[in-house]
Amino acid sequence: MRIWVIGGPTAVLDIGGLRLVTDPTFDPPGSHPRPDGPTLTKLTPPAARPEDLGAVDAVLLSHDQHADNLDGGGRAYLKGVPLTITTRSGADRLVAAGDVAPGQVRGLAAREQTDLERPGHRGPLRVTAVPARHGPEGCEPVSGGADARREHGRPRALHRLAAFHRGRRRAHRRLRRGRPGGPARHARPR
Repeated sequence: MRIWVIGGPTAVLDIGGLRLVTDPTFDPPGSHPRPDGPTLTKLTPPAARPEDLGAVDAVLLSHDQHADNLDGGGRAYLKGVPLTITTRSGADRLVAAGDVAPGQVRGLAAREQTDLERPGHRGPLRVTAVPARHGPEGCEPVSGGADARREHGRPRALHRLAAFHRGRRRAHRRLRRGRPGGPARHARPR
């Protein structure tokens, strides 16, 4: 497996003969105001442009509600990607917004799995959606919150596509960005 950290939540994963991109953010540095929350400020540009990534098999999108996980450049990028895997509600929003065609997105519920075929390799690559909260308990009014539906009497958290998320986070701490200049910086609320 090879990981190329583009910046923030965006990374390119070459794994098992497939090329995957996580949470595409390609906008230049600047402020991203949110009508229902704090303004996010992106501090550094991405280490690569979308056209530098080459052919991509799929995007793993943890959630679509915040510009620090899917910005304008990332939304434009989705149009040219054969498949985006995200939450069920995220898939509905992406189609409704015209960011992807219905056949270009696969929405997963918590613990649901999908297989990505790997031509020339033995067996598919399995992606599993796991439940997660976008911040500490009670952060929903600030962070944008979880899916409004409920499971087991409690609000259902956003479903991160964590088959790669934990490994990506560890790698992100260890690796430098894909260009000289220091460690990657996340957008931060202001």
